[in-house]
Amino acid sequence: MFCIVSTINMMMEARPECITELCNLLQGQFPSQLEITILPDRSEEDDNDENYLYLKDGIHLGIHAPNIPYLAKAFRNEYYTLRSLLNNKTIDENHLSWLEKRLWDAITCLLLICPDHATAWSDRKRLLISDELGNCNAFYSEIIFLNLLFSQHSKAPNAWSHRKWTCKQIMKNNDSFERKHEFRKELLSWSQEEINTCIRIAEKYPKNYYAWTHRRYSIETVMDLGACYAHEYGQNIDHIIAREALKQELESIQKWLQTHVSDHSAAHYGGEILRLMIIHNKECKDTLSDQHKIDNEVKVETKHKPIDDVLQENMILCRDLIDKFASNEVIWIWRRISSKIHLEYLRDGLHLALLNQFVQEEIDDVMKHHLNKDCVSEKEDHKRCILFGTTYILWLLASLRRNYQFFSLENEGENGIIGGLNQDHEELSHDFCELEKRLIHSIGVSDDDSRTCTPASNIWSIKSGMISDS
Repeated sequence: MFCIVSTINMMMEARPECITELCNLLQGQFPSQLEITILPDRSEEDDNDENYLYLKDGIHLGIHAPNIPYLAKAFRNEYYTLRSLLNNKTIDENHLSWLEKRLWDAITCLLLICPDHATAWSDRKRLLISDELGNCNAFYSEIIFLNLLFSQHSKAPNAWSHRKWTCKQIMKNNDSFERKHEFRKELLSWSQEEINTCIRIAEKYPKNYYAWTHRRYSIETVMDLGACYAHEYGQNIDHIIAREALKQELESIQKWLQTHVSDHSAAHYGGEILRLMIIHNKECKDTLSDQHKIDNEVKVETKHKPIDDVLQENMILCRDLIDKFASNEVIWIWRRISSKIHLEYLRDGLHLALLNQFVQEEIDDVMKHHLNKDCVSEKEDHKRCILFGTTYILWLLASLRRNYQFFSLENEGENGIIGGLNQDHEELSHDFCELEKRLIHSIGVSDDDSRTCTPASNIWSIKSGMISDS
């Protein structure tokens, strides 16, 4: 016991200067605009400066790169020493409070250098929910700290996981989320703040999977909490909040892809938003059905575009993007994702005729505008356009086959339907062959090189032939 007290007293008197200096620079609430910057090698002037470890200039907190190994070692030693002392159960209350404060500072410094230190994040969570620090203001301050950390470590998975946990604690501990009249305002405010953070990080550090994943979590939280409170209070808050949020997100993605044509994460996030819109549309219809379509609820529904129109307009915008960036792979991926979701929606609604029409229109559009050698001026871009266009068409044909198999299996037990579907499938198989022949002919492959088209023809072998000939 005496040994532990002596060690604590020694640590109270002596603290690593690098930690003291950094904590002084970060004292109080972190400015929301503060950023960490890793500086190159020190200059001669820095070597003569006693405070050469850090440099603060305006909103920038600079750390000299050669000092990072030394700082990381010093931060770890301080953290592990304090952690071992804190785990000793014989410490009195006075020393316990001091140790928790010192451990908090050590963790803050360590995570700014080593943002994926899982044990440090776990201890930080424990301190946040302790009696000493556990309040909603502490969680809001933690969000500001994470904004600072992301200015240098934007792709640290443990840091993003901690932000998600912190957001959940804010929902849990904020009284305004429990008050009926303030719920909608607080939820939208929190969601918009998180989305703005994700946008800022994705803009500065492109193709950031973790930022887009957290953005999806924010939207799903809006939907889930909206539905939960709508059920509890007997109001259709889910309609008011979730639909507007999803609409804004889809419009945001459509604009984003015009200026970030290589962002795969954004394209896949857009697909998730489209799926959430379809799910929300179905839940709205079920709610209206359960409420016997009360007049005021029906009026709310009619103020917004039907999901069919939303999907159709999105496909038009996809085509416009392809016209501008025909040789960019991500834009073709976005078109495929949008088409896949559109096909699934038509299939689940048993809209067989519309499904066939959609595929035919997509194939005609690609063959007319993108498989024509006059459409692209540069030779390399022309080859890429042919590759992506033919791959997309063959994917459409394969998807259509799978959807017909789905229709057949779903209606197998119904008299009179399965026979008609089989007949349609035979006609469709013939259409497949004709479309494949048109595709082969459009890119200049001779008839002698074309394959014999059968209902079970291998579309990937045809694709390989078209790529080699292009």
